Amino acid sequence: MDVLYRRDERFPADRMSRLEIARQRPAARVISVLGDKRHFCCFDETYSLTILGERIFWKKLNSCSLTFKDGKFYGNIEPFMKVLCKVFNFDWLANNKWAYNIAGGNKTLWKSIIRGSITNPEDLVKKYSKLYFKGAYSYKALREYASINPGVSLWDLYYYCTNPEEGLRYLIFRRKKDLEVPYFCEGEPSEVQEHDVRDFLTYCEMLGGKWNPKWSRKRLLAEHQKQIDAVHLSEIEEKSNTSIAPAFNKDGLSLILDERSCFQEGMHMHNCVHTCYWRQIRNGTYLIARGSVGEEYVDLGIRIESEPILDQVHTIRNGSASADTREFCVQWIQDNKDALLNTSKAIRGDRALEYIPF
Repeated sequence: MDVLYRRDERFPADRMSRLEIARQRPAARVISVLGDKRHFCCFDETYSLTILGERIFWKKLNSCSLTFKDGKFYGNIEPFMKVLCKVFNFDWLANNKWAYNIAGGNKTLWKSIIRGSITNPEDLVKKYSKLYFKGAYSYKALREYASINPGVSLWDLYYYCTNPEEGLRYLIFRRKKDLEVPYFCEGEPSEVQEHDVRDFLTYCEMLGGKWNPKWSRKRLLAEHQKQIDAVHLSEIEEKSNTSIAPAFNKDGLSLILDERSCFQEGMHMHNCVHTCYWRQIRNGTYLIARGSVGEEYVDLGIRIESEPILDQVHTIRNGSASADTREFCVQWIQDNKDALLNTSKAIRGDRALEYIPF
C-alpha cells in the first residue's frame, strides 16, 4: 500500500549515552497512514528507548490502528482525526474547532467526509442534526453549542424538552451571560440557571416528562420538587416497614424501628438519619427516638454501650435544640435506660455488641 503519511519520532539509539537513556527513558511515536481514500490503514505506535545488557533498541510499548475498507471503519477513529485531516486536506474541518468537535469520533459522519458528501461545516451540522435529531436543531444553534458547550446533552434536550431548539438557545444564552461575570456569580435569582435545567433533565431520564423552556424559574423548581418527591416515594416503597424490635414510646418520644420510618424521618427532618444511622440501628448499636419536647420536634440519637448515652439531639435540618430540650432528653434516656438496652438486645438477638463505622 502507498504511504500517504508517516511521522517517526525515533532517533538513532547511539545519539544518547547509556547513562542518559537510563535517566531519561526517552519515548517516541510513529504514526503512519497507508493506502488511498477507498482503502487505507492508520497506525499509531508508542516506543521506549530500552537497554537490555549490551543491546540498546526502541521497544514497542503499545499500538492502535484504524482501517477504512468497503465504506466501513474498523477501530477507533479519535486518535487519527487530525492525521486524516492532514492527509486528505480537510482544512475546512481542521481549521474550525467547533465543526471538529461536532464530527468527533463519529464514524458515520467521517464516512461521509471521506466520500466527499460532506465538504463544509454547514453540510456537516445539517447531516448531524437530520441523522440523530430529525432536524430539530438549526445550524446556528449547533455551531454555538459546539463552540461553548452549555453543559447539557443534546440528547437529553431532544428527548426531555418540549422544544429542543428553544431550550438549546436559552442554555447558550445562559452560558454566554455566565461567561460575562465571575464564575461564582449565580445570575438573577428569577432566571433559570443551567444547573436547574441539568438537574431537572437528570430526573426526566428517571421518571419521564419534559422541560418547557417557557417556564419561569419558580415553575421549574416547583416541577423539580415534584420529581424529587416522586423518587422519594418510589424509594420509600422499597424500604421494609417490618419492625426489628417491639415498639417503645414514652413521654412524647418513640423509637424508630423499621427502615421505612427511618427513611421518612430523614425526608421530614431533612437530615441523614437513614443514610448514616440505619445500619447502626439494625446492628443494635444505635437508637433514634423522635417526637415533640415542649414546642420542639426533635430527633434524638442514642449510642448503645454498656449503658445508653446521648449522642445528639437536633431539630429540623440538624438545628440546635434548646438547653431545656437537651436536659429533658438526657433525663429521658436515664429514666428509660433498661427499656433502651432491652430494645438493643432484641435487635441483636444472640449477637454481642459489634460496632461498625458510620
